[in-house]
Amino acid sequence: MKINRNLIILIVFLAFLATLFLGRQIFFPPQEKLQVINTIPLPGQNNIPLNQEIVLEFNQAVNPQDLIFSFFPEFLFEIKSENQKIIIKPKESLLPKTQYRLELKDKSDNSLFSLVFETAEEEIVPSPSPSLSPSLEATTEGKGDPNALKEMTKELYQNYPLYDYTPYRTPTWVTDYLEPKKLIIIYKKGENLPTIQEEVFTWIRENKVDPKTHLYVWEEREVLP
Repeated sequence: MKINRNLIILIVFLAFLATLFLGRQIFFPPQEKLQVINTIPLPGQNNIPLNQEIVLEFNQAVNPQDLIFSFFPEFLFEIKSENQKIIIKPKESLLPKTQYRLELKDKSDNSLFSLVFETAEEEIVPSPSPSLSPSLEATTEGKGDPNALKEMTKELYQNYPLYDYTPYRTPTWVTDYLEPKKLIIIYKKGENLPTIQEEVFTWIRENKVDPKTHLYVWEEREVLP
């Protein structure tokens, strides 16, 4: 039986393309976007211990050196990684009854994630002996450049205009920042979404912010976090 030469060439060419595509998938798999899938503490969680370690779990293995960690207010910390987890351990007690925000960026200064939590009341501890009082040098270590702190504060409020009011909770919905100028609104299952949206936009306007300046993620849940 005589085989068409053009047909053979076509089959060989298609086989070559299939092999090339398969090889690219094996040796150069598409890079999945880095995402935070779980945190300790949870976003918006209150009464966090003053020595709480902050754990970020990602959807893939991650190198902390590829990321930028910014806290407001600032504090000294050390970082260690365990495969898909990054653990941030404060070197000093956090401030009591204070709202902290972590902003996570990549080396290109692109925002990846933000986390807000609030610490518990101050723990009762014995007063230190005068002989053990820290030196002036020790108390001023790591406070940073005041001008840098001022610039950081300015940038914070530019990126998070509702920083002083988030996380915010009502009986039917709760909201917090996912990233700069992007809010997530979690509302109870069965609630009317247009009604929730109007309540959220009214709350934003009451705080002297234009709702059009933000992006929104609306998520329905059986139970509010």
